[in-house]
Amino acid sequence: MLAPLPLGLAALLALAPPPNSPPRDEPEVRELIVSPAPLPDPALKHRLTIPDEARLPGSAVTYWYRAELVMAQDETIRVRNADGAAVRSRQGLAGDLLTEPPADLTAERIGRDVDFSDRGDGWESWQAFRDMEAAARRPPGDWGFGVEALSGRESVEFLLPEIQNVRGLARLITLRGRSRVGRGDYEGALADATVALRLSEDCGRAPFLVADLVAVAVTTITNDHLIEAIVAAPDSPNLYYALTERPDPAAGLADSWDFEFSFADRFAPWLKDAETREWPAERWRAELIALHEAIDELDGNPATDRDQAVATVDRLLTDDLPAAKAALVAAGLDPAAVDAMPPGQAIAASQARTLRRMADRQRVALALPPRQALAALTEIETAFTADGAPALLALSMWPSVRQAYAAGLRAQTDLAALWTIEALRAHAAASGAFPQALEDVVVVPVPENPGAGKAFGYRLEGETAVLEVIRDPARAPVNRIYRLTLRGDG
Repeated sequence: MLAPLPLGLAALLALAPPPNSPPRDEPEVRELIVSPAPLPDPALKHRLTIPDEARLPGSAVTYWYRAELVMAQDETIRVRNADGAAVRSRQGLAGDLLTEPPADLTAERIGRDVDFSDRGDGWESWQAFRDMEAAARRPPGDWGFGVEALSGRESVEFLLPEIQNVRGLARLITLRGRSRVGRGDYEGALADATVALRLSEDCGRAPFLVADLVAVAVTTITNDHLIEAIVAAPDSPNLYYALTERPDPAAGLADSWDFEFSFADRFAPWLKDAETREWPAERWRAELIALHEAIDELDGNPATDRDQAVATVDRLLTDDLPAAKAALVAAGLDPAAVDAMPPGQAIAASQARTLRRMADRQRVALALPPRQALAALTEIETAFTADGAPALLALSMWPSVRQAYAAGLRAQTDLAALWTIEALRAHAAASGAFPQALEDVVVVPVPENPGAGKAFGYRLEGETAVLEVIRDPARAPVNRIYRLTLRGDG
């Protein structure tokens, strides 16, 4: 079991690209053999959500906690094998197995490789799975973090072991779903995908950007290793309508932003009323020096040399003071009042206004359509690092909403690509072949590529349909390519 991470470090790790991700200019190619699949009747015969009328009383969070406790207890028992050698965690082993073809993931092999030997053929009824199924049927609950009471360093160093362990639960329930795909139990596999997506949705309700990133990671695990496996399985049901109900992986981003932006005020509450606070010049200078030291330490640097912090702040009070006062006057403050401010107050008041302006712009950007939102967030982040941006409250105090949004958009794009493949399978069921162009699909609407704001790239190479996916325009023009061939009658 991994040790819980501080909030800031966990976010950095969650944002890091996977170690085996393709180079920037090399798209990932995924080759699938798929069966033609007619649209289901009734339309929602297969679902990836649990309707409200099927919900049970209680709190989902309670059962997610129970599942994590069962997983943790089992890992404690399994720290060493009979020979005394250290063993890998079940969630780590599950991650390895998920990279293999669905046909190879039999229940017997999973039970052996993930060391469910004490359960024999009954490993799929593991208590953690039962608790996860129970969670998915309960209404969303409050994680109970009480973030309003957090202040200063505590708001950044707050540990989130329950959020970190969510990925382990996701790998294990996805692995069970893959086992079910391998034996043709598609309804069971869909039920596991539903649990995983609900886990992602509830994780994203926690008011932290890192929780949103973990939620996106869970959605990505589910998309790439379970829903895609169902889509590619022989004679699997068409999930086109089921995917219309898919949860938005970035749904909780705006709410998390409210807490993350409050970091500055939690570290320096005097920023809220910097324009009217009556402190002598030396007090302002001392507070800025203390803030500089705190931020430097949060950046992972060793204990800041006091003389260096003093020198940095004194340069700020001298070099940036004219621009700070000019910005306050331009914002409408009385020039005489600004001129009477101690240097530290003028710097603090100017930086507080800049932070608020940037925060408001990001909030507005989050309400835009995906492509415009990502462009606006990129522009805002660039402006933040430009001349005149807050020098003390730098990126270490400014959550990267752009990176979190981009991660959510990638997951949303992956779902849209699978949705498009289901449209192609429906077309093939009606016509006997893939279309020459996406415009030829008339049985259902074909979704757009969310990140590109236009249709997915598509072409037919012989009998192979090629779908080009733009997941991250900043990395490459095309990031993922699906090569689809139809399964023969036999």
